[in-house]
Amino acid sequence: MIKNIFIPERFGSYYIFPQRIIGLDITKTDIYATQTYFKSRSIAIESIMHQQLESAGTYQEKVAAALAKIVEQAGKGAVFFSSISSGLVIAKTIKLPFTSYEKIKMIIAYEIEPSLPFPVANAVIDFIITKTDQTDQSAEVFVVAVQKQNIDEHLALLKQVNIVPQLLTVDMVALYLLYKNFSAQKQASSHQNIVLLDIGNYETRMASIFDGQIKLLRTLPHGIVEQLKAISKQLNISLSEVHGMFVRFGLQGSSDLHFDQAIQHAVNQFIKDIGFTINSFVQQAGTTSQEQNYKIILIGGSEIKGLSESISRTLGIPCEPCKPNDFLYDHQLVMQPTQGSITPPALVSLGTSLSGWQENAFNLMPAEYNTKKSSLINYQLLTAFLLSLLLIVGLWGMRYWQIRSLRSEAYSSVEQTITELQDTFPKSQELQEVEGETPIETLDDAVNIANTIVTQQEKLVNEFSSASRTALVTYLLELSSILDASALGIKAKKISITQERMIFSGSVAHLKDAPQIRQLLLQSPLFGEITPPEAFETTNFNATIALKKPRGNA
Repeated sequence: MIKNIFIPERFGSYYIFPQRIIGLDITKTDIYATQTYFKSRSIAIESIMHQQLESAGTYQEKVAAALAKIVEQAGKGAVFFSSISSGLVIAKTIKLPFTSYEKIKMIIAYEIEPSLPFPVANAVIDFIITKTDQTDQSAEVFVVAVQKQNIDEHLALLKQVNIVPQLLTVDMVALYLLYKNFSAQKQASSHQNIVLLDIGNYETRMASIFDGQIKLLRTLPHGIVEQLKAISKQLNISLSEVHGMFVRFGLQGSSDLHFDQAIQHAVNQFIKDIGFTINSFVQQAGTTSQEQNYKIILIGGSEIKGLSESISRTLGIPCEPCKPNDFLYDHQLVMQPTQGSITPPALVSLGTSLSGWQENAFNLMPAEYNTKKSSLINYQLLTAFLLSLLLIVGLWGMRYWQIRSLRSEAYSSVEQTITELQDTFPKSQELQEVEGETPIETLDDAVNIANTIVTQQEKLVNEFSSASRTALVTYLLELSSILDASALGIKAKKISITQERMIFSGSVAHLKDAPQIRQLLLQSPLFGEITPPEAFETTNFNATIALKKPRGNA
């Protein structure tokens, strides 16, 4: 399911993702199931399953028990298609003045409504475009309608074992599509009129095909069992004995003359009923008996000895027993080696499993029951929402990442700039004394300090300009003349002179000489107040001395 959200399972009849499909044919006495595997353009018949309904219990219980066994044998991930009896549907061929599938789908209910014995609102309708004429832009359409009640009853049987089919077809429509798309016989008989005849135990199903197009469906409410019951009653023998002899000898004759006469009589009458229905096909197709050019292909009942020959002889119409392996004529459809051959009773289930092979497949499954489609839409909406949410989160994340990257780059640039400013403009000792060792946190702080240092340097340069240089030298000469460094044991560490003060730091050898230095400085006409007052009370001193202007510069 997840993969279908982004890529469809198939394009036309090409399967992008492999799919396993089980077609179901549920009759009154048996259930046939055929499992097929679709991959790209090839179709493999993986298994054919048959479950006979048990004798005890209600019909619903017997079907549920048989379906449960089929589900156990089903391949992993298999989806189910199912078919309903053609006796439950109303079918009609109509001609419409356009060929577009979408347009036909829009108006088909109105076209078939006059032919329905029940309200169109209570019907499920679908169709097959059997022929198009591009000259006059018209199409012949085979329309099928069935009451929702009948579909609900069929789906209820499947729901007992949690099967919700993705496709619901009609048994004879499935058989027609199998014949039309895959059989070898239709290649040799494309211009013949065909009757697909499926004789079952309790009903007989027929589909008429004219010029390769399905035209009509008919279901007779009796089959082989009814004929055997009549013989059992006529000869006063058990039904099981009659059935055994019929399976063994068919219509080819046995050692019991009475049995042979009874079976021939019963079957001939049954064949005449079939012939009456075939004649109605011919009349509704607008042909006459002289124009008839068709044959019967016997599906169910083809295993009965002599039946096809008896039909040909009685009706005067060629009747050929179905050769199931002829349906493997198409190279796309292959049988798994372990499965042997296909039996005629399994052909409807095979056709059902292949009913979704083409685009715009015939499907009577009501839209409200199509859980796959609704689930897929829900998944697509949820995925679209999640992808949109993911896109929004992704865009927000991208924006956040870009902003964070830019911020990180800006911080890195600021730190690099601060480092370069610190390396280029280190704090002077005076500035460190004023501001301390407080770390620089912002670029503004670094720029301000750099400006302060530049200002100090400019001031220092100015102090050493030609106008100030003589005064600075005068102060240094005065300091060296009044203080005998060797006599007093003075070791100068720093002498810093500005226009207003001089910073003088160092040490003396003897504590007794320190006050003398203070005295000599105060006696000089060029030096003023000394701070701090106790600067020369220890052997180490750091004094700030106010400067007086020389007399010549007053």
